[in-house]
Amino acid sequence: MTESEWRYAGDCEYMLRFLGREASPRKLRLFVVACCRRAWHLLSADWRSAVELAERCAEGLVDQQDLEAVRVPLPLVGQSNDSYTKRLACEMAVQALSASPFDAALATSGLMRQTVPLDGNPYNRRDGACVFLRDIFHPYRPFSIDAQVLRWNGACVM
Repeated sequence: MTESEWRYAGDCEYMLRFLGREASPRKLRLFVVACCRRAWHLLSADWRSAVELAERCAEGLVDQQDLEAVRVPLPLVGQSNDSYTKRLACEMAVQALSASPFDAALATSGLMRQTVPLDGNPYNRRDGACVFLRDIFHPYRPFSIDAQVLRWNGACVM
């Protein structure tokens, strides 16, 4: 994939496969969390708390065992009285708790294509998940830190 293809891609699965399993699990999980936050208004308080826990897991503040522990008591997804869009939002939240961030990102990108309405906001387009990917991953923009910054604060950069 060229930089131009990356910049204008509308297929998240293609973009994720380009990044491959070498993509940082942290960034993959943050991508899933960003997608869940796009559907935040559709999630119950329990599911919102679960997504927030997944975000803390991405930051290394909790581990995968904590995610597994919270997954068990959550209400069932896809109850008959829920709207289709709400069920898809809950499915995205389930993916946020997944042990495999790469597989969760693939599944979530597919769910995003089904849930997001079309309007002027770039995050609300059907390819809104692609916008999130471009915001989180920068395969053509290598990250570098100036040597002076590394000498400051004992080379502790946050």
